[in-house]
Amino acid sequence: MPKDRKNGEFFAVAGELGPNCGITSIILFLSACPVKKKKITITEIPYGPNIPEEIRRGWIGAIVDGARGPLTTSTRSVVNESSSDTVFTKGYAIDTSVALKSLKRVNIKSWKWFSNEKLPKYLFFNETCCRVTN
Repeated sequence: MPKDRKNGEFFAVAGELGPNCGITSIILFLSACPVKKKKITITEIPYGPNIPEEIRRGWIGAIVDGARGPLTTSTRSVVNESSSDTVFTKGYAIDTSVALKSLKRVNIKSWKWFSNEKLPKYLFFNETCCRVTN
């Protein structure tokens, strides 16, 4: 990937956990983000249309390494792919496989649910539902 020496590397994202920590998919995104990855802790229930609350609640307490951001991007629902649901949000992009490993450590039921879904390469956590822990 191309690099910008002042701002870090350019990072393209194709799908995420987004608005209000909801499940979303990035339509198209290209932004400069810091090279240094962060560790975040999920502190609130992620919003996600058509995803049971008890499954979304399973993210609380997950500590996820490798967060890129904060980034501001446009997102839309992964589960309910209505383009009218597109919003702009600020948060952290994380490789889906890394995020799911963290989820498995705190809630196996939620991990099983998400593991059976077709998810994008990256998950996006809105900055209001998590905190940087490193």
